[in-house]
Amino acid sequence: MYNFLIKLVIFSVILTGCIKNEIDPATGKKKIYEPNVEKRARAAAGEGVIIGGSSKVEYEFSNANPIWRATLSILEDIPIVTANYAGGLIATDWYSASNSTESVKIQIVFNDNKLSVSSFDVKGFKKICDEKLKCRITNTNKEFNRTIKSKILEKTKTIYQQDSLRKKK
Repeated sequence: MYNFLIKLVIFSVILTGCIKNEIDPATGKKKIYEPNVEKRARAAAGEGVIIGGSSKVEYEFSNANPIWRATLSILEDIPIVTANYAGGLIATDWYSASNSTESVKIQIVFNDNKLSVSSFDVKGFKKICDEKLKCRITNTNKEFNRTIKSKILEKTKTIYQQDSLRKKK
């Protein structure tokens, strides 16, 4: 039992040493820093994704991906709920072009950074509400999803061509 307590104390001291605690002067509360949190936060904010092992770290920024930029451009008039480059996801809020009882939500899932049709998938949802605000949610039809994907691919092509011309200059 004594050995167990000693091991527990040593283990606790080691774990406590992995986390740096400070007092935030603005709030007076304890700030907790964990390893790699800053890198993950930057990646989640779309600032960059960490690629490589611990010895070599490279950043691949979301603005370097034409498909990502094209998607945000195509969806610019629809409120975005999530745009997580590290997680490979863009999701819109429910959107209706007018005061209709029908609204849509679009979700784009990125599978790869390559410029390819298979690099991302589009999934849409349709919400129809009656006068009593009782709503039914269904998947959009495949044609709707294909139309959104086609628009994104067309915009990607334009962005890629513009980027290529800038690089030549």
